[in-house]
Amino acid sequence: MTGSPILPMKADSAANDLKPLPLFRRDLQLYPGPNESDGSPTYNLYDPVRAQFFKLNWAAFLIFRCLLPGMNLPQLIKAIEAESTLKVDPNEIKLLFNEAIHNKLLEINYPSAAIKAEAEKAKMGWFLWLIYHYLYIRVPLCNPDKFLKRTLPYVEPLFSPFARKIYLVLICCGLFLLTTRFEEFLHTFTYFFTFEGLLAYGLGIMFVKVVHELSHAYTAKHYNIYVPAIGVAFIVFWPVLYTDVTESWKLQKRKHRLAISFAGIMAELIIAGISTLGWVLTQPGTLQSVFFVIASVTWVSTLVINLNPALRFDGYYLLMDIWQVDNLQNRAFAVTRWKLRKWLFDMDLPPPEEPLSHKRIAGMIIYTTYTWLYRVVLYTTIAVFVYEHFTKVLGIFLFILEIGIFLIWPVVSEMTELYRFKTYLSINRRSVITTTLIVLFFAWFVLPFPHKESYPALTIPDPSQTQVLYVPVDSSIEALDVKRDDVVTVGQPLVKLYSKALLIDLEIEKVNKEIAEKDILISSVAKKEEDRAQIGEEVANKAAVSEKIKELEKLYNELTITASVSGNVFAWDERLALGQFVAKGQELGKIANLKDVKAVAFVPETYIKDLKIGQQIEFQLQNNFEKIPGTISKIIAVNDHILEYPQLASINKGGLPVIQDPPPSKKLRLVDTYYMVIIDLDDNKASLKIGQMGDVHARGPWRSKLMTMLHSIQSIFWREGTL
Repeated sequence: MTGSPILPMKADSAANDLKPLPLFRRDLQLYPGPNESDGSPTYNLYDPVRAQFFKLNWAAFLIFRCLLPGMNLPQLIKAIEAESTLKVDPNEIKLLFNEAIHNKLLEINYPSAAIKAEAEKAKMGWFLWLIYHYLYIRVPLCNPDKFLKRTLPYVEPLFSPFARKIYLVLICCGLFLLTTRFEEFLHTFTYFFTFEGLLAYGLGIMFVKVVHELSHAYTAKHYNIYVPAIGVAFIVFWPVLYTDVTESWKLQKRKHRLAISFAGIMAELIIAGISTLGWVLTQPGTLQSVFFVIASVTWVSTLVINLNPALRFDGYYLLMDIWQVDNLQNRAFAVTRWKLRKWLFDMDLPPPEEPLSHKRIAGMIIYTTYTWLYRVVLYTTIAVFVYEHFTKVLGIFLFILEIGIFLIWPVVSEMTELYRFKTYLSINRRSVITTTLIVLFFAWFVLPFPHKESYPALTIPDPSQTQVLYVPVDSSIEALDVKRDDVVTVGQPLVKLYSKALLIDLEIEKVNKEIAEKDILISSVAKKEEDRAQIGEEVANKAAVSEKIKELEKLYNELTITASVSGNVFAWDERLALGQFVAKGQELGKIANLKDVKAVAFVPETYIKDLKIGQQIEFQLQNNFEKIPGTISKIIAVNDHILEYPQLASINKGGLPVIQDPPPSKKLRLVDTYYMVIIDLDDNKASLKIGQMGDVHARGPWRSKLMTMLHSIQSIFWREGTL
């Protein structure tokens, strides 16, 4: 009987051995199974209460068959040896009964208190149930057995040898004709951007999956296997159809079980081939698009999903029957754990099963590693997809759940198992090396250590002594008094603009006349006593007009762009020319003292608390081992996540991950939250130029990797949860 390995039991007293052994339940059903690779027979024990099969080897079968009421251990051993040449170890019998008790296969009257306690222990709330089952949930929809039995005679001709030959011809024709239009097939514009197209697409895929499951069901019924359910399974909440053909374990011949497993794939391959031929022979339109969708999706789902042995779909059961290893996944995982314990701790544990060839062990280890990696990648991809396209907090929660299921839980489970097998642990070379590495990793991950962080940085002029030349209003260039690399001083005219729309000169003259008229009106009102009450209103009107003229004068003065700082003209737009139209807000260039070079570093939100103004750091240019000392002078939050320095963007091979807005803005938006840290560089400024990239190295406080990870997760939850 297959199950989790149990340590051999020490011999009990002679009095215990003479006690009658418990009997197996009378409702259990025994079926012949396929022979093992060494030729030894196997049997399948069926538990109808839980609809579960247990595999028995020859020794277990003899124990099951020879056990009679009232027999004790010596009598059972004597009966087995009388009926066969097998020499049975008493511990083997005890191990079998141990597993039978665990799987509730014996006629044992359990106390009501024990049954109640076990039932309470098995209960779990909806949240825990969802955590344990969200990866795979089955919902049976109907019992199709009677329908399958009645309709089987009408379906069997579709899978006759003659029908299979016709299918083969059609598939070959479709694939041959596809080779002449393969590029067109890859670039086919499918027609499901309309309601009719979407409906056809959905019905086509549904048809394929229904045929797939019915193929399993009809093939099982062909071998007289009971099919109790067809339903929907949810793999990480994604619905797929399933057919319960568990009773195929009753079949003695592996090729029959192989036929049931392969039936769905064969049906999909037939549909894919015929759909490919249909696409080749039809004209562009809805029908051809449906053929394309069915063909492409069916080829992919068959070759990538259904044949993938990492998932418990058809490929898994095919591999199981080809290798002749029943319950492959559990047995492969058990063998891999056993081998890892041998490699890591040199534990002399008995193998989980016999016999095990080197080829079988290697195959099981490869299968286990592939399955584990595939699951990690698959479920992590799903979590990332949920994070990016649905609820971000749910995506983060799923990601943490994957870490718990695929990383933390296996480690905890293995530590529990090692504690059970502590008598097999010994101090040896392998165990010392493994334990040392585990302790070092634990210390590196959990214990706080001083650390040094690096942040992407760029040399810039002093921001406080930098002037960006912007166009104040829509206008045209009337005069250009500077060019790139010119040295300018404060107050020096640089560019003169002219705006016809404003007609500033005329407006100023008009407002001046209005002010003069207001002065005359106020003087005349003041002479008449009955009009003096209007003086306050007229004074207010004059103040409003005066404010207007000030704004116009300011705007007029801004049309002549002057230098507010002394320095060099750089980042100048070389396309500027006299008479050229320039839009409001357009950047013409910059002015700064290029000899006063500073550095700006972008620090993630997680690490900004480690830095403070006045802290000493080091700036290192790319491809340069020289480190320039510096001091943090200012810390600024990045507004709206806009990156103003494209050199540092990931799309330009920089160190900051960004997303670019669509045209016309094409702004670079930082993916995460960053702070700009301005740094005063102490030495070697003469050798530095504006725009040189590098890294800033800063020493942080003592901190563990675990606390950094938890702080990052907390920050993400806080930020995303408040969006």
